[in-house]
Amino acid sequence: MGASMRYLSQRYSMPDRKVSGLLTDIGTEELGHLEMVATIVRQLTKGCSAEELKKSGLDAYYVDHTGGIWPQAAGGIPFNA
Repeated sequence: MGASMRYLSQRYSMPDRKVSGLLTDIGTEELGHLEMVATIVRQLTKGCSAEELKKSGLDAYYVDHTGGIWPQAAGGIPFNA
């Protein structure tokens, strides 16, 4: 997500429209990677019982965000661009 935000925000300062377009394409591709990771996580946790989630250490995450994917660091700190 960080890479995507950097590419998409830098595009606005590019004087060359071709380079600006390239940064837009790269930033969009990076968002696609985030979507793939989120899909994999969802597929791996779909249908898990509360006991399985607790056993795997995902119980606190699940209580806060249900089945939705919420980008955060391994230490539990939410993503901050």
